[in-house]
Amino acid sequence: QTVLGLSSQLLAMQGRTDTTGVLGKIRIPTLVICGSKDTIASPAEMKDMSDRIENGKFCLVPDAGHMSPLEKPDSVNQAIAEFMES
Repeated sequence: QTVLGLSSQLLAMQGRTDTTGVLGKIRIPTLVICGSKDTIASPAEMKDMSDRIENGKFCLVPDAGHMSPLEKPDSVNQAIAEFMES
């Protein structure tokens, strides 16, 4: 990461507002993927998000953190493929 890139990301996170209220309005099947070791968006928080979506499905990726697609690409790709097939 560059200094500019990192500072821009931090500013974006600082300015985020809570939009969890709109999760209940989502009407399409939605896959929520979370690494079991994610300390930024915890598995409990992400499971709660999934539960608030009418057709939400939660996938916990073992031994992965916040960057589960980079850390465990095979597991994430398999979860996405299974979700798309269902």
